[in-house]
Amino acid sequence: MKLISKIARVFNEKLSKNNSLAYLVYLILPNNNVILGREYRRIKRSISLVAPPQLDSLKSMLNFVVNNVPFYSDYNTIKYKDFPFINKKIIVDEEEHFFSKVYKSRDYEVVTSGGTTGIPAKYYSPKNRYKKEYAYFHFLWEKLGYTNQLRAVLRNTSLSEDRDYKINPITREVVFDAFRNTDLYFMQIYKIIKKLKINYLQAYPSSAYNFLNFCYQKSLDLKFLKGVFLSSESYLEYQQLLFEKKLNLKVISVYGHSERLILIYRDFATGEHKVLHQYGFFDLVDTNGNSITEENIVGEIVGTSLDNFGYPLIKYKTGDYTSYKKYNSNGECTLNEILSRREDLRIYNKDESYVSPTALNMHGEFYTKIKGLQYFQKTKGKLKIKIIKSDTYRYEDELFLINFMTERFSPTTEITIEYVHKLKTTNSGKNLLLESKIEY
Repeated sequence: MKLISKIARVFNEKLSKNNSLAYLVYLILPNNNVILGREYRRIKRSISLVAPPQLDSLKSMLNFVVNNVPFYSDYNTIKYKDFPFINKKIIVDEEEHFFSKVYKSRDYEVVTSGGTTGIPAKYYSPKNRYKKEYAYFHFLWEKLGYTNQLRAVLRNTSLSEDRDYKINPITREVVFDAFRNTDLYFMQIYKIIKKLKINYLQAYPSSAYNFLNFCYQKSLDLKFLKGVFLSSESYLEYQQLLFEKKLNLKVISVYGHSERLILIYRDFATGEHKVLHQYGFFDLVDTNGNSITEENIVGEIVGTSLDNFGYPLIKYKTGDYTSYKKYNSNGECTLNEILSRREDLRIYNKDESYVSPTALNMHGEFYTKIKGLQYFQKTKGKLKIKIIKSDTYRYEDELFLINFMTERFSPTTEITIEYVHKLKTTNSGKNLLLESKIEY
């Protein structure tokens, strides 16, 4: 089974270079239960939407970190309330102190994120973590009938101009260019989805909105779509109106983040947000850092890892906010709407199409070369990117940034880079990913 997993990770991208071959491979592959193996099946079978907070797992993790993680070595306690809050800046400044004694580089991979603040950060996640991620997402997607089918994907991929799509057969994805926001290309996407008989769309909410709004405006038939899977951005009210009311689509929206500490599922039938307590430890705190147990009181979402023993994060403040709709200390908790730092982040092309800055995440080494990034726009079709350079930043990194951004915006969009020593913050001192002067 380890061999199959290794093949999946190494050859998925290679196969995707030939769509005909990739589609043939997809047709003959066994189902996810076989490909992803025993651990995937075990995790998936154990998932429950009504599971209570995992207090025993939390206690074990707290006991582990005080004995094995330098950052927590001075805390002679295993009481959750006595641990300090951390955030992205603390992790950036203290990165090496979060490695535990059991961390082995061969078993972990780097996850980079610019997030919604523009502060680049690195996290370290077990290489086999993808099995847990797929187990949870497949568990949720199956609520709309998804099993092992191909799904259309509109996320953060940019394709060369000579390719309309690529097929990743092992992960069962038909990947489209999420940054080619033209009517001509949207019509191509629609035709390809119908031709391949694809019933499910996986996307960022902003990317899904651009495409589905085109379909709505052109009165295209979408009855073949059985479900839309959203994640990585806030699912906004105007998007809900289009998808669920006007187009009558069933939508599963998931709140998660790069640190992989907590997961929240929005029920497609009721609109309620449910905490998946087995994934990680969820907390909601007020401005004084006290845990909230009352309903309808807004607080900040805080997450704690329950299973990453190589690079554990305790009481991580996400900067996102919500309130309990229903609180049960020993069972199911449901939440009201989740509010991010900025609910409606858009960078506009001249033709009114737009890209969400949270979709411009540059995975890899680039975030290690900068100390901060911020987008600035006051005219549609013109974008300024402000960068705080690190000592390792080079001219090649500037070329990478320009090429990366150019591929993701309209050819008519003017992109410039400004090097600064400080980025603008909000009145409360929080970092700002996008400073927009555009009237929405």
